[in-house]
Amino acid sequence: MNIAILIPTLCNGGAERVAAELSKYYSQKEHNVYIFTEQRERKRYDFAGRFVTLHCFGGRYSEFGSWRGTIYGLLKRADEVKRLKAHYHIDVSVSFMELYNTINILSRVNDKVVVRVCTVLSSYVYREKIYHPGLLRHLYNKADLVVAISHYGKADLIRYYGVKREKIKVIPNSVETSAEHRNGERWAYGEQAIICLARISQEKQQRLLVEVFARVKETIPGAKLILAGHCAGTYAEEVRRKAKELAVADDVIFTGHVDHVRYYLEHSKLFVLLSKVEGFGNATIEAMSAGIPVICMDSPGAAREILAPHTKRERLQQIDYAEYGVLVPFVDENDGYEEKEREKKLICHAITRIMRDAQLQSAYSKKSMARSAMFEIKRVGRLWDKILGEEDVRDTGRQYCRMGL
Repeated sequence: MNIAILIPTLCNGGAERVAAELSKYYSQKEHNVYIFTEQRERKRYDFAGRFVTLHCFGGRYSEFGSWRGTIYGLLKRADEVKRLKAHYHIDVSVSFMELYNTINILSRVNDKVVVRVCTVLSSYVYREKIYHPGLLRHLYNKADLVVAISHYGKADLIRYYGVKREKIKVIPNSVETSAEHRNGERWAYGEQAIICLARISQEKQQRLLVEVFARVKETIPGAKLILAGHCAGTYAEEVRRKAKELAVADDVIFTGHVDHVRYYLEHSKLFVLLSKVEGFGNATIEAMSAGIPVICMDSPGAAREILAPHTKRERLQQIDYAEYGVLVPFVDENDGYEEKEREKKLICHAITRIMRDAQLQSAYSKKSMARSAMFEIKRVGRLWDKILGEEDVRDTGRQYCRMGL
């Protein structure tokens, strides 16, 4: 089978990592895989298959501020991809992210078109016309299948974008959970390190995390907060200023982008992610695979489906010590002081309890590793096999149940 994977780049992101893993999975099964991408830089995730560079995708969002520019830009790009699909005799095309999803649909030749929505789409506000609900409703219903990464994402597509229920399949992200080579440098952050593995951005709410961490320090003086991720931009400066304002600047470590995250995960005691929205927490699964207890905000997305599968979604008011990790109530860091004071106290309590309760920490460590194994590519790949038309697909129904899907 000839499989095309359409994605802007293969570096620095969860969707990109999933695409790379999918390319290796199908190459190992002796299919021909082609990566259609506009990426030109050399840095990329490890992948398999042929790299096909697109030529008319540069500055890809500059044209999409008006309907005229949007229509022109989509048709121009679709024409190039259509020619490539015909040239490589593509049987199945799998695309990631909205621009490439629309191009995939518009460039259909004789291929099966599968589009993958990588986030909770309605939680973001975009100026570009390619995100208009009417356009996406029209186009996505023309795809053969739409893949959502969580049941929350599926419901979002049905409710806000009018995608037909029967068009949507839920397949979570696959996450590479094998151990990396250990970094040889000496660990300098003690035995009470709390890690947040995410780019520094408003969606990830590291400023709120710093506020909570300052309170944790009052109970656990030796605690350190490691913010591991790209940290450029105005929001990153806000987070740094907040750390100085709360007198914890020396205890908040900004690593910037790190290639060997396993080194930091293996030395940390707890993983915390307070995202305002999180389509699917790849970093959460990576942390769990290292045997770290995790605390996540019960925000729009898959956090509950990862940590508390088979539970009902409702407005969380208290700390939920769930089956595979801890969920804390949702709070927007931009809310007023009084509105978020109660939630900050609860998050602080959850962190200090896990950090100080060795028995609870050990129990969640074991649960973390067991849960992370469910998202390895060898398991998630079987779900892809079913929708891509692989002949040898066995017991996928039970696979869905075991993953809590």
